[in-house]
Order: sequence, then structure tokens, then C-alpha cells
Amino acid sequence: MSYRLADALRAQLAYTYLDATYSDAFRTCTATPCATPTALVDAGNRLPGVPLNNLYAAIRFGRSR
Repeated sequence: MSYRLADALRAQLAYTYLDATYSDAFRTCTATPCATPTALVDAGNRLPGVPLNNLYAAIRFGRSR
């Protein structure tokens, strides 16, 4: 969403919800070198590094060219 608050003032807001999970179980390695994957990752586990919620907000002052 983007709102014009005044002639040279704008506000932006964005929100994201992402429930990123594995749909299938699989085996992976826990160390290198790895000849045979042995560690089980169950279906339903969340993907590492993917946030469940993300919020962005900004206020900009100035005229656009």
C-alpha cells in the first residue's frame, strides 16, 4: 500500500505471510564429505531462513522528478 499524506510526503506499508514447509520427507547430509545421506528431515518442517512474517514500512519526503 502506498499513501500520499501531503504534497511531498508518502507512506508505504507491506506485509507478507509465508508458511513455507517441506511437503515430503527426505534424507540429507549433516557433514561433508557425505557418501550417504542419513539425517531425516520430516514433512511439515519449516524451511530454514524463510521468515513466517515480513513487515516493511517507509516514509518518504520529497518531490518525484
